[in-house]
Amino acid sequence: MGDDPADRGGSAPVTCGDPLFRRDLAVFNSLKKEKKSFDHENWEQAKEQFEHAISIAPSLPYAYYFLGRIAFAHGDHKHAFGVVQKAELLFPHTERAWLEKQQYQRYRL
Repeated sequence: MGDDPADRGGSAPVTCGDPLFRRDLAVFNSLKKEKKSFDHENWEQAKEQFEHAISIAPSLPYAYYFLGRIAFAHGDHKHAFGVVQKAELLFPHTERAWLEKQQYQRYRL
């Protein structure tokens, strides 16, 4: 069985005891470091950190979102669009408000 949620059959709810949940939570909590590099425009370090986070927990959308922002900052708009689109697909319905707020703030400037 792989790490893809579809491999779990989709019927059993994810719980705190689920190893994938614990893994995703640990990576999510570590994203503060990546976000700090991003906020300081240390693009290469942030990019490496977000890519590492994705290699560990590929179902977390935040790392994809910020990788898209980095690509956009470097002028690679086509890649940025694809990565942000991947993030949008991974965001659960309850998190869509966070994504919309981020996009609104970015385009408001």
